[in-house]
Amino acid sequence: MFLKTFNMTIDPIYDKDSICIIGAILTVLLILRLFRMRINILQRIFGIVFAVMIAASLTIMCLRPMEKAKDSKVNRPAVNVLYVLDNSISMWADDGYNNKKRILSAAQICQESLEELSGGNFALIVFNDESHIKLPLTQDAESLKDAFMTVAEPSYFYAQGSNLNLPMEDISKVNSHMREKEDYLNILVYLSDGEITDDSKLKSYEEFKECFDDGIVIGFGTKEGSKMFDCNGYEIKTPISYETAYTHMDDTTLKQIASDMEMNYYHESDRDAIKAKFKQIYKEAHSIEDKSTEKLYDDIWFEYLPLFIGGIILYSLCGMRIKAPIEALKI
Repeated sequence: MFLKTFNMTIDPIYDKDSICIIGAILTVLLILRLFRMRINILQRIFGIVFAVMIAASLTIMCLRPMEKAKDSKVNRPAVNVLYVLDNSISMWADDGYNNKKRILSAAQICQESLEELSGGNFALIVFNDESHIKLPLTQDAESLKDAFMTVAEPSYFYAQGSNLNLPMEDISKVNSHMREKEDYLNILVYLSDGEITDDSKLKSYEEFKECFDDGIVIGFGTKEGSKMFDCNGYEIKTPISYETAYTHMDDTTLKQIASDMEMNYYHESDRDAIKAKFKQIYKEAHSIEDKSTEKLYDDIWFEYLPLFIGGIILYSLCGMRIKAPIEALKI
């Protein structure tokens, strides 16, 4: 409460509780040493003050006090990025990049893109047998990372098949908010294995061609396919024959979606090309100056360090004839 009142905080170089405990122990040891010495009261008082000053100086330096920066400004890219993530059961197959689950590979790519587009605005739509806006447009990248981490595997018993048309309505909703910010680059990142399993026909995504300035469609999995497992680790079986169910990436649908919106399509394994695309988007987005949304603090301990050192030296000079403080510090 005291620190907040003065817009201050601490960023300890180690655990703050440990630092305070060590500082207190150091002070007590120095004081006990003074009491064991055969000195008069004046010398003892002088030595105690001297020991407390040294221990307090070291403790404060280790706690690293910081003051809130005034009028913090940051330069960030004027870009809105909408991630559309397929979370169907097939995306939990383990034939993704480096034998990861497809969904984990998708989350990794998204988190890496946040580093390339740091400072932009982000939104997330997740769909399986239904679609929902998991995170509205926000500048808080940490919230988006948390949203990726909390994507849960859908239940096999309630799943009704994959439908790539489902997120279209939510895409329109989010895009309407994205276009409220003038002069911003609006980007769509579509992540899916492209597999449609509910007998629906893929609708045209051409209506979004004018809604987004650029984007990228990324495919996950392999054409050879992979077994699927439920959240308990059991193999998923086909309903009728009860044979092991396999999922196969369908890049035909994904390439069609990319073509409709005149965007690039990449397979998840093309990491260099994907990263280069995000770098290109960052360069195309002009930079804007904005108030920092982060709590920025400046180090201030070094500003007061000369005062502590000067005080200790001055105090020592004033008591040069009193040997107790110096003897108390001897090992």
